[in-house]
Amino acid sequence: MNSDIMMELAKAIRTLYTLEDSIIHEDMPESKDLRSKQALLVSDVIQSLQELENTIRRESSFVVPKRVTV
Repeated sequence: MNSDIMMELAKAIRTLYTLEDSIIHEDMPESKDLRSKQALLVSDVIQSLQELENTIRRESSFVVPKRVTV
């Protein structure tokens, strides 16, 4: 289950990096200020996803196997 979540997070982060790059470097007639705000928003989402990814990795490495007592 964690590996599926990690794969989806990695995919989402890559997609957002691509989106962020296209927003920053796109020469569209839209205002530069709007593109900057969009890029900042995407950057915040990337950071949040990376923090979630790191938390999942930490928690999965700290999982202590349960002892079965008979």
